[in-house]
Amino acid sequence: MFYKTVKPFLEKSALIHQFNQFVQIKNPKQIYGVIGSEKSLLLAHLFFITKKTILYITQNDVIARNTYDDLEILIGEDNVHYLPEYELLPYESFSPRLSCQIERSNALSKAVSCLDISVGVFIVSTKEFLRNINHPESYKANITWVTKGKEYDLEKLVSNLIACGYNHTSQVSQIGEISKRGGILDIFSPQYQNPFRLEFFGDEIETIREFSVQSQCSIRQLPVRCNTMEGGADDEITIQPIREISLNNLSKSSPNELLERISVKCFYDGIEQDFAKLLDKTATFSEYFNPQNTFLVFDEFQNFSNIEKNLFKEIKKSYKEKFNIIQEKLIPKPDELFSKFDSMDLDKFSTLFFSKSDYHLSEYSLYIPFKSQMNFNSNFNLLEDEIDSLLQKGYTIFIQSDNKSQSRRMQNILSSYLDKVRFGIGVFQNGFIFEDANLAIFTNRQIFNR
Repeated sequence: MFYKTVKPFLEKSALIHQFNQFVQIKNPKQIYGVIGSEKSLLLAHLFFITKKTILYITQNDVIARNTYDDLEILIGEDNVHYLPEYELLPYESFSPRLSCQIERSNALSKAVSCLDISVGVFIVSTKEFLRNINHPESYKANITWVTKGKEYDLEKLVSNLIACGYNHTSQVSQIGEISKRGGILDIFSPQYQNPFRLEFFGDEIETIREFSVQSQCSIRQLPVRCNTMEGGADDEITIQPIREISLNNLSKSSPNELLERISVKCFYDGIEQDFAKLLDKTATFSEYFNPQNTFLVFDEFQNFSNIEKNLFKEIKKSYKEKFNIIQEKLIPKPDELFSKFDSMDLDKFSTLFFSKSDYHLSEYSLYIPFKSQMNFNSNFNLLEDEIDSLLQKGYTIFIQSDNKSQSRRMQNILSSYLDKVRFGIGVFQNGFIFEDANLAIFTNRQIFNR
C-alpha cells in the first residue's frame, strides 16, 4: 500500500496535523486547495486516522472510477469499493453488463455485511448516490452463507441462487454461474478468485473445495479462511447475489404485467428500472451505512444542485416519452427512480467537503495547498531541472509508472538519479507536490503527456 510508504512524510506536515484535529469537529467542514489524486491521498489518510468507513460521493462516474484506481494503489483493493453506474439512460429497456453487476454486487454486499465495523472507502457518483435501489435489509437477505457440516435443502439452495441472478450451466466457467450434478454444486460468487465445489452427503455439506475453472480440479479444501465477509468461519463461504433483487421476494402488489414478464424471461432487460414497482421498499446507497461509523465526503459539493437538477430534467423527459408508450401503472415515476438530497436523512453523518477553491460550504474550513505536477511532454531536460530544484529544497521524490517495464525505462532514462529518487509501480490520476510535507509525486503519464 503506497499510503504506508508516504505516511512518514505526511506525519511531518503541520497541515496534516491540523487536518487530523480538524476532522474531529462534529459539524460539516470543508477542505479546499485539493484536486484529483490529492483528494485520494487525503481520503486514504482520513480512513486510517478515523478508523471509520468513508463514503465518497463524486460529481460523476469517471471521477469515481479514477478515484477508485488511485485508492487501489494507496490502500489496496481490499479496502476500496466502487459502486458503478448502470451506464444506461433512465427508463431504458436494457440491463447493465455482467461486469457492472459483479462490481455492484461486491460493493453492496460488502457495505450491507459490515454495518458496525470499518471496511474501507466506498466510492459512488452523485447520480448513483441518488438512485433508489433495493433496501439493505432485503439485499442482505439475499446473501447466503454455507458451512461445511451443516444441512441444506440442495434444490431450494439452487432455486434461491437462480432467483438471485445465477445462471445454471453444465460447467462453471465464469463468475455468476452455478452447476449441479447429483449431490455436487459448483458456485462462482463474485468476490472470489476461483469457484467452489460443495459436495453433499444427503442434505449435509461434506466438503467445500476451491477449484480451477481451467482444469476443473480442486485447488484446496476448506477449512481455510477464504470468505471476504466479516464474521465468517474458516469452513464457511459466502455466496453473494448477482442481481440486486431476488425474484423470490417480490412485492405482492407488483403489476401482473411485470410478473408475467418475469415468469417468461426471469430477469428481463431493464428490470432495474422497475424496482419501485417490484419491491415493497427501496432505499438509497447511504442507507447501507451506519452513520455512527461512517464519514460522508463530498467532491465539489457546490456543483451538486446543478447535477441533481439536470438529472431530474433528463428523467422527466424520458418519463414523458415512456408514458406515451406504456401504461402509467407500469412506469415508476421520476421520484421513485431517484431521490433528491433534501429528502435524504444525511445530517446524522459526519460530513466533509473537498473542493479546489473556498466555496464557503461550511463555517469550518481548512486550506491545504497542493501544487499540480506539470506535463513534461517527454522533455527530459525540463524534468531533470525540476527534479534538481526539488532535491535542493529537500524534497522526497517518487516517480510512479504503470508497470515494471515502464519503471525500468524511467530508471534507465534517469540513471543519474537512482540513489536520489524513488521509483515505484502504480500511476495516479495526476502527480502533485505537497510543499508542507516536502513530498513530490511524478507519474509517467505526465512525464510523457499520455
